[in-house]
Amino acid sequence: MSEVVTALHRFDLPVAQGLAAQRGARVFLADPALHGRALAAGVAMGALHLAAGLWACGADWPMRMMAFLTDSRAAELAANGPDHFSLVRVATLALPEVAAVLVMAFGLGVPLLALLRTLEAGRSGSTAWWALALCLVLLASPHLQYYEAALLVLPAALLVEAAEAQGPGVAPWGRLLLAVGWLSFPAWSLGRTLGFQPLLLPLLALTVWALWALRAEAARNLRAGAQKRKGRLPRPAR
Repeated sequence: MSEVVTALHRFDLPVAQGLAAQRGARVFLADPALHGRALAAGVAMGALHLAAGLWACGADWPMRMMAFLTDSRAAELAANGPDHFSLVRVATLALPEVAAVLVMAFGLGVPLLALLRTLEAGRSGSTAWWALALCLVLLASPHLQYYEAALLVLPAALLVEAAEAQGPGVAPWGRLLLAVGWLSFPAWSLGRTLGFQPLLLPLLALTVWALWALRAEAARNLRAGAQKRKGRLPRPAR
């Protein structure tokens, strides 16, 4: 029996088509009407939550909530700072100010530029692109504690999906690293001893992997375009 792949969005179609070509999978595209209704339901629930807050707490509840978070930020960081594993928080807490700024500028700037270059070239929306976008959000998060490490599963799953769709899949050493990263969660407790949160390392590894996957994808697209243009050229007369 062949695999069945459901494409929930048009961005999923390249991966689904790759699976269909390589494995003989059957591809189903979700009904756009169902997607629209799900989106409308999500927007409606958000609006209902906002209205309930306005009715119960007054019109200024968002500002009062922000003021509370601002006032409690210093105390929360003092108590739980070493448990945060985003690049922003680790650099701020573990490095001198100038070094922290340089590390953040490089660590956030490189993936951001890669995403923008791909967006400018009209190649955004691929699985690798979204994996890198998620990694960037996690790197820049102002609040990313150790118990939120499960968020790393999503970019990892996207990168595995991209590898499966674009080639032979994840190499054995890559599978070993994924297993080590999965099993290394208890290392978060060493953060206060080491002076930085070690859960940042799997996040950085996923970011590097996403950058590599996006670059490899761009190279494949260039080769495919060159071959397509070459096929259109008139053959020289003998």
